[in-house]
Amino acid sequence: MSGLIPVRQLLDGDGIDWRRCLAGTGIAPADLDRDGLTVTLRQEDRLFGNLLALTGDPAIGLRLGRQYSPQRYGLFGYAMLSAPTLRHALVIATRFGEDLTFTWLRFGLDIGGREVVFSLGDREPLHGAVRDFLYDRDTLAAKVALDELLGEPVPITRVVLPHDGHGLASRYRRAFGCPVEFNGAMGSSLAFPTRLLECRLPFRDAATSERLQAQCQVLLGLFRQRGDLASEVRELIVGQPGYFPSVEVVAKQLSVSIRTLRQQLADEGTGYQKILDQVRHGLACEYLENTRLPVQEIAHRVGFDEPGNFTHAFKRWAGMTPSAYRAARTS
Repeated sequence: MSGLIPVRQLLDGDGIDWRRCLAGTGIAPADLDRDGLTVTLRQEDRLFGNLLALTGDPAIGLRLGRQYSPQRYGLFGYAMLSAPTLRHALVIATRFGEDLTFTWLRFGLDIGGREVVFSLGDREPLHGAVRDFLYDRDTLAAKVALDELLGEPVPITRVVLPHDGHGLASRYRRAFGCPVEFNGAMGSSLAFPTRLLECRLPFRDAATSERLQAQCQVLLGLFRQRGDLASEVRELIVGQPGYFPSVEVVAKQLSVSIRTLRQQLADEGTGYQKILDQVRHGLACEYLENTRLPVQEIAHRVGFDEPGNFTHAFKRWAGMTPSAYRAARTS
């Protein structure tokens, strides 16, 4: 699911026309309505600038940050949730989180004697109010993830944010449940007791976590492939877990016509539908082998509205039904 969907949900709840946030972004309302989107930093900078202006709330990032649970991140989120301990989950977060979530920030982890510090810092040219917003959103999202991983509120001991607090210090303290320091020079951070690292997670399954990490590594490799158009198309398709763009959307993102895209892919011996099927097949197999999600949910996650259509497609890909595939791989 796109990291922008919560923006729509929040504004709908406030009675504000969310389409006004798209002004000047180049994002069509229909794109966001399809529940997924690959966007550039420039587009998000304009969109979040619009959001701040529409709401008049400099701390709106706190409200959005609450909406990002690990499940929202697809395979990466499940890899963390199924990790044996919090320590393992945080290693996964620092390994994959920058590339497989919505963030524009880099992650850091510093384990001291009594305290662990999870930090976020600039990795893209961020500026002004939107930079403050992104740090608020993503720092609170990190707290939400910690709470979800442990299955209970994590006792955060202190939080540092890289802005002046906008005169809303008490609101920040309530959001994080601890003292908050402002004007941090290096970005943001949150700290918690080191003893929590060895806590066993409620949904732990070490073997499943390892398999999901392997798939995360595959996705990461797809992101980093360069050199041919098929790789670029594949990267766009896997760019947002749970969303599979149409050939029209991909052509627009690559700044080519649909006809040109089809012809160039044909010259490489492939086609858009073939690439899409390869991605869907790979993800479906991973979900069937490595999660306990029902087939109906997996169908939705790989882009099928009807489970029957998914079953028909999977039989074409694998020569057997999804249920038979799962039984054969997990027996």
